[in-house]
Amino acid sequence: MNSSGFNLAGTIAGVVGAGFLFTIYLRLYRRIPLLESFTNLEKQILNFQLLAIALWTIGGLGFFFYVLWSGFNFEIITNGHGNLIIAFVNWVLLGFIAATSLFPGVSIVGSLRSWNVRDPVKGQESLIIGVLLIALLSYWTWQVFLPSL
Repeated sequence: MNSSGFNLAGTIAGVVGAGFLFTIYLRLYRRIPLLESFTNLEKQILNFQLLAIALWTIGGLGFFFYVLWSGFNFEIITNGHGNLIIAFVNWVLLGFIAATSLFPGVSIVGSLRSWNVRDPVKGQESLIIGVLLIALLSYWTWQVFLPSL
């Protein structure tokens, strides 16, 4: 398959994937107001967490299309400040989700881990999700920036 055919197939796959994720996020967004055991503040936090996940997904899709259309040119990561930009985005968006999973104790991530789109979680499961996200972010940062030190 030639390069333009691969770019076209990858673009179609990316758009289909984005549409699939959009329907999952929209279904979750519509479900949040119906949660009776959550307070209004917890529902607002869930909305902001879903927004952070959506922004992170949009960034990932943008990076996917950039790499695809530039002929798999990964120089944005290996040269310049690409790692810093990706680390900043990861820590701001995923760090926000981790922090709000720990302290208010609610997490939208519990509903994204299964294909049947479970309800958001709170309590102990939310704390576990927050700790796991912080651990994964720390491990990724250590793996990326340790070789350059």
